[in-house]
Amino acid sequence: MNQEQADAYDREAGIIAAAILPSLPVEARTYIESVLDIGDPAFAVDLVLQDAIEFNLVIPAGIRDHIDAFLKVLPDTAPDGDRIRQWTEQVKFQVAA
Repeated sequence: MNQEQADAYDREAGIIAAAILPSLPVEARTYIESVLDIGDPAFAVDLVLQDAIEFNLVIPAGIRDHIDAFLKVLPDTAPDGDRIRQWTEQVKFQVAA
Protein backbone atom coordinates (compact mmCIF):
# COMPACT_ATOMS: atom_id res chain seq x y z
CA MET A 1 0.00 0.00 0.00
CA ASN A 2 1.49 3.33 -1.00
CA GLN A 3 1.18 6.51 1.07
CA GLU A 4 -1.82 7.79 -0.88
CA GLN A 5 -3.68 4.51 -0.33
CA ALA A 6 -2.70 4.47 3.35
CA ASP A 7 -4.01 8.02 3.78
CA ALA A 8 -7.30 7.09 2.06
CA TYR A 9 -7.54 3.96 4.22
CA ASP A 10 -7.23 5.97 7.45
CA ARG A 11 -9.40 8.85 6.19
CA GLU A 12 -12.29 6.67 5.03
CA ALA A 13 -12.23 4.59 8.22
CA GLY A 14 -12.40 7.82 10.24
CA ILE A 15 -15.35 9.13 8.22
CA ILE A 16 -17.25 5.85 8.57
CA ALA A 17 -16.60 5.68 12.31
CA ALA A 18 -17.48 9.36 12.85
CA ALA A 19 -20.83 8.88 11.12
CA ILE A 20 -21.85 5.86 13.18
CA LEU A 21 -20.09 6.09 16.56
CA PRO A 22 -22.29 8.83 18.08
CA SER A 23 -25.34 6.59 17.69
CA LEU A 24 -23.78 3.64 19.52
CA PRO A 25 -23.93 2.91 23.25
CA VAL A 26 -20.99 4.30 25.23
CA GLU A 27 -19.39 0.88 25.80
CA ALA A 28 -19.34 0.03 22.09
CA ARG A 29 -18.18 3.52 21.16
CA THR A 30 -15.34 3.46 23.68
CA TYR A 31 -14.11 0.07 22.49
CA ILE A 32 -14.17 1.05 18.81
CA GLU A 33 -12.40 4.33 19.59
CA SER A 34 -9.65 2.34 21.33
CA VAL A 35 -9.33 0.10 18.24
CA LEU A 36 -8.92 3.23 16.10
CA ASP A 37 -6.37 4.61 18.56
CA ILE A 38 -4.16 1.52 18.27
CA GLY A 39 -4.22 1.85 14.49
CA ASP A 40 -6.49 -0.92 13.24
CA PRO A 41 -8.94 0.87 10.91
CA ALA A 42 -10.23 -2.30 9.23
CA PHE A 43 -11.19 -3.89 12.53
CA ALA A 44 -12.81 -0.63 13.66
CA VAL A 45 -14.92 -0.46 10.47
CA ASP A 46 -15.80 -4.13 10.91
CA LEU A 47 -16.97 -3.47 14.48
CA VAL A 48 -18.84 -0.25 13.76
CA LEU A 49 -20.82 -1.84 10.92
CA GLN A 50 -21.53 -4.95 12.98
CA ASP A 51 -22.78 -2.77 15.84
CA ALA A 52 -24.90 -0.70 13.45
CA ILE A 53 -26.66 -3.92 12.47
CA GLU A 54 -26.93 -5.18 16.05
CA PHE A 55 -28.43 -1.90 17.28
CA ASN A 56 -30.67 -1.59 14.20
CA LEU A 57 -29.24 1.79 13.18
CA VAL A 58 -30.00 3.49 9.90
CA ILE A 59 -26.80 4.87 8.38
CA PRO A 60 -26.69 8.04 6.26
CA ALA A 61 -26.84 7.03 2.58
CA GLY A 62 -23.63 8.90 1.71
CA ILE A 63 -21.59 6.67 4.01
CA ARG A 64 -22.01 3.83 1.51
CA ASP A 65 -19.64 5.70 -0.84
CA HIS A 66 -17.06 5.92 1.95
CA ILE A 67 -17.39 2.21 2.71
CA ASP A 68 -16.88 1.43 -0.97
CA ALA A 69 -13.83 3.74 -1.08
CA PHE A 70 -12.47 2.04 2.05
CA LEU A 71 -12.91 -1.40 0.51
CA LYS A 72 -11.04 -0.27 -2.62
CA VAL A 73 -7.90 0.50 -0.59
CA LEU A 74 -8.30 -2.37 1.88
CA PRO A 75 -5.56 -4.92 1.18
CA ASP A 76 -6.88 -8.14 -0.35
CA THR A 77 -5.23 -10.09 2.45
CA ALA A 78 -7.01 -8.17 5.22
CA PRO A 79 -8.98 -10.65 7.33
CA ASP A 80 -11.70 -8.06 8.01
CA GLY A 81 -12.50 -7.47 4.33
CA ASP A 82 -15.01 -10.28 3.87
CA ARG A 83 -16.86 -9.36 7.06
CA ILE A 84 -16.96 -5.68 6.09
CA ARG A 85 -18.46 -6.62 2.72
CA GLN A 86 -20.99 -8.85 4.48
CA TRP A 87 -21.97 -6.15 7.00
CA THR A 88 -22.25 -3.58 4.20
CA GLU A 89 -24.89 -5.73 2.54
CA GLN A 90 -26.82 -6.11 5.81
CA VAL A 91 -26.66 -2.60 7.24
CA LYS A 92 -29.63 -0.30 6.69
CA PHE A 93 -28.90 2.89 4.77
CA GLN A 94 -31.20 5.91 4.60
CA VAL A 95 -32.89 6.31 1.29
CA ALA A 96 -31.63 9.41 -0.49
CA ALA A 97 -34.33 12.04 -0.87
